[in-house]
Amino acid sequence: MNGTDTRAEEAALALALSVTVTVISAIGLLLNAYILFVIVITKQVFFKPYGILLARKRRSKFDFNINGTK
Repeated sequence: MNGTDTRAEEAALALALSVTVTVISAIGLLLNAYILFVIVITKQVFFKPYGILLARKRRSKFDFNINGTK
């Protein structure tokens, strides 16, 4: 092997490593987007299906007014 082959192999290895890191990063970004999508859909369906995605006010069974009624 001469010096040119060694440099070409090093460049190919560097490119392969770069592509691998890029693919892993892209998979991570897609996974994050999917998780956020699931969270938004879940909040929309279970908390406020027809409006802004906010959790509805929950009332405790111990909440009562002065008259003692709910």
